[in-house]
Amino acid sequence: MTIGMGGGMKILAALLILGAIVTVAYWANYFVAGDVRVLPDYWYGAFEDAFPVADLWMALCMAVAAWGCGGARVTARCSGLLAASALIYLAAMDITFNVEHGLYALLPISGAMIAETWINASSLGLGIATLLMCWRRAANAFIFRMMENSRPEATMASISGHRFGTMRSSMFAAACSASRSPTGATDSGTMLSRAA
Repeated sequence: MTIGMGGGMKILAALLILGAIVTVAYWANYFVAGDVRVLPDYWYGAFEDAFPVADLWMALCMAVAAWGCGGARVTARCSGLLAASALIYLAAMDITFNVEHGLYALLPISGAMIAETWINASSLGLGIATLLMCWRRAANAFIFRMMENSRPEATMASISGHRFGTMRSSMFAAACSASRSPTGATDSGTMLSRAA
C-alpha cells in the first residue's frame, strides 16, 4: 500500500539512505584505517567500541525508512519513527560524551573531531526532521482512520467483524449477534425447557 508523497519525502529518503551509507563507511574506517578516531586513548576507544551494534540498528532503520519513503509506502511512517528515535538517541549520547570530556575543544586541530561534529549535527538534524515528517504522516493516518471508522456503516462493520470484504473473528461480534433474551432462550426467542 502506498501513501501520497511530496518532494519532501523523496529528499528525506535520499538523506536517510545517505546516512545509512555514511554510518557503515564510518565503522569500516574506524576498524580498518582508524582515521575517524579522535583520540588514541583507551577510554575513548572503550566508549566508541560500544556503538557498532547500535549504529548498525540505526543504519538498518534508516535504510528501511528510506525504502518506505522512496516508494511512498505506509511502512515509511513506522520505520521513519524508528530511524528518527535511533538517530536522536545516538546523537545525544555522542554529544553528551563529547561535551563531558571537552572533545569539542579539539575542533581547531583535529580533522577527526570536525568529522565527528558534522556527524553529531547531521544525526540530530536528520533525526528531528524524520521524526517531524513521519509523526505528521502517522497522525494524519490516525485521524483519517478515526474519521473513517466514525461512519455508521464502518462502525457496524467493525462491530460485526466484517471489514473490507473479509470476516474477522471477533468475540465481541459473536456476543453482539447472540440473543439478548433471558437465560435459556434461543435466538428465536422461545424458551427451552430445563431439565429439573
